[in-house]
Amino acid sequence: MGRHETDIAEDEISRRRAAERELEAVRGELAAQVTARHEMQLRLEQEVADRDRIIAEGELTAARLRESEMAMRQVFDQNLDSMSIIDLETGRYIDINEEYTRNTGYSRDEIIGKRSREVLIMSPEDNERLRAELKRAGLVRNMEATFRRRDGSTYHGLISAVNIKLRGHLCLITINRDIGALKETQRHLIAAREAALEASRAKSDFLSSMSHEIRTPMNAVLGMADMLWESDLTGEQRHYLDIIRSNGVTLLHLINDILDLAKVESGKLSFEEVDFDIRELIDTVGETMGVRAHEKHLELASYVAADVPHNLVGDPVRLRQVIVNLLSNAVKFTNYGEIVLSVEMAHPDTGTGTASMRFSVADTGIGIPHDKINSIFGAFTQADSSTTRKYGGTGLGLTIVKRLVEMYRGRITVESEPGKGSTFSFTAEFKTRPAPVTVALDAASVDLAGMRILVVDDTAVNRMILREALTSRGVMVTCVESGQAALDEIDRVAAGSNLYRAVLLDCRMPGMDGIEVARQIRRRGTGPHDRPIILMLTSDDLGPTMARAREVGVDIFMIKPIRRADLFEALNRALGAGGASSQLISPAERDGVHSTFGSDVLAEMRPLRILLAEDSRDNRLLVQAYFKKTPHIIDEAEDGAAAVEKFRTGIYDLVLMDIEMPIMDGYSATRAIRAMEKETGRQRVPILALTASVLAEALEKAIDAGCDAYVVKPVKKATLLAAVHKATRDAETNGSVLRA
Repeated sequence: MGRHETDIAEDEISRRRAAERELEAVRGELAAQVTARHEMQLRLEQEVADRDRIIAEGELTAARLRESEMAMRQVFDQNLDSMSIIDLETGRYIDINEEYTRNTGYSRDEIIGKRSREVLIMSPEDNERLRAELKRAGLVRNMEATFRRRDGSTYHGLISAVNIKLRGHLCLITINRDIGALKETQRHLIAAREAALEASRAKSDFLSSMSHEIRTPMNAVLGMADMLWESDLTGEQRHYLDIIRSNGVTLLHLINDILDLAKVESGKLSFEEVDFDIRELIDTVGETMGVRAHEKHLELASYVAADVPHNLVGDPVRLRQVIVNLLSNAVKFTNYGEIVLSVEMAHPDTGTGTASMRFSVADTGIGIPHDKINSIFGAFTQADSSTTRKYGGTGLGLTIVKRLVEMYRGRITVESEPGKGSTFSFTAEFKTRPAPVTVALDAASVDLAGMRILVVDDTAVNRMILREALTSRGVMVTCVESGQAALDEIDRVAAGSNLYRAVLLDCRMPGMDGIEVARQIRRRGTGPHDRPIILMLTSDDLGPTMARAREVGVDIFMIKPIRRADLFEALNRALGAGGASSQLISPAERDGVHSTFGSDVLAEMRPLRILLAEDSRDNRLLVQAYFKKTPHIIDEAEDGAAAVEKFRTGIYDLVLMDIEMPIMDGYSATRAIRAMEKETGRQRVPILALTASVLAEALEKAIDAGCDAYVVKPVKKATLLAAVHKATRDAETNGSVLRA
């Protein structure tokens, strides 16, 4: 091949290679275009898929929205309250529900699109109140209003309203409910309540009237019975008279219980808030109930825990009533054994100024069957009908107790076992006062610290009470439960130098009684250092027991239940004197009060001229009998008008004023006398109201009328004489009201 051909071949090869390169480049471009188009196709497919999904979701959302709208529409239409929607920009109704049409009588066509003022559903006054409240707060809740129906009738309803935005428009949504039936029921309930209150007032008035009508003749019956008791009677006559007195007192208690129950039920029973010492109250109750317990040869003990505050604020009269009722039941249903009254803190003192306390009365009586416990607090109910026949009573006591305890914000519980006894416990709350700086309740001049005293009592709770009282004063106390154990203990320490300085000796114990123990103690010691002071504690009859006690050398004779102050006073008296002849520490001696006025008291009385205003001839005769052995002169008036006239023309030191009298009652007569004193400048004369009503309103009304004190019928001779004595003694100061 020549050069020329070689060059041509090389050129051809070059051209081919260039063509191949161009072809390769074109192929690359085509591949890139294919890839780009594929990617574009994929994107288009994704966009189509996304569009289809969005369309599907939109259709689902629209379906759900339509479904939700249908549900809301159904709720709106089927709502049992009337509902409306008003466009606040135009004041036109947008929508109402079906209840709205039923309640008002308007159809949807008559409401929708109308202005609210064109269809005035609410009264103008209520509409204005609604607008004002919406403007102030933006919403209204349950405003009572009067609504008008299409036919002109009206109904009472409650309307609620709120301003909200719906679809860009400010709207008012209202909901109202017809309360006509409720208002009618309310009117009936109010009328029924007023009728019940009126019936309760009528019952209270009736009971008050009956109380007066019954108490007035009872005053004469019981008073004359007491006067007759003081006269010479045969044994048979005294027995008959005792039956009269006992049944009269029972009837009086029944009247009191019925009145108390009526006052509780009518809401007229209110609690006072006065300061009182719980220990003094318990001691007083113990003295009162101790006599009844001792008549049945029962031990009555009372215990107040050391952490119980002394100074309380509350109603001691009602608290005493609760405790006395429970103790009375315990005495009634206990034939042998003991009754224990205890007071403890129900909760620890938190320093809040209030104290929650638990009171318990435990007895060893007949007990209560478990299936009867819940029924005993019902009115006129006892555990068994035979109980009423055997033990007496009406069953009202526990009903009153339960109501009073509830008024003290407490509750009462019972634990009982037939044949073994019962324990009634209740809680009560009281305000407390700070203890005074000096308390002289247990003051004694003899230092008892370190002194050895022997306590002899067969009852465990009595030993516990005496031990706690004595150890609080530093006494070294030894307790034994029988007479023989006491003698053994005295013999045991006889050889030593630290002998027993005093013996607190129960009188009535099984086996060897207290009298015999005292006799044996006196036989053992003859010298001044081995002769202990003997304080005998008894619940027996005083006459024969005291005579026997004197014979064996008892120093102090004390009647149960024993007060702490009396115990230390007796120890001080005996130990300070180095021994003493037999003395009696009794409730009468403690209080300086005697059940009857003795010659020494009568001698202190100055003669009084007394005006007696009383319409009952029998009661005038009774009062004359009461004052027969006194130096007083009684001038009688048979009604209030006569009393005022006698006072106008006479000079009197005291007036006894019956409250319920014909012509002029005691209230009016008292006011007339006080006015007369003021007009004439006469000295104020004490006036004692004689009332058969125990209702607080009647008693306070007597004081407001000008009486200085009141005495509730039936009145005992000693009570009346004491009231007269106190009223005249306080006449100069005239600053206190005596409630007898």
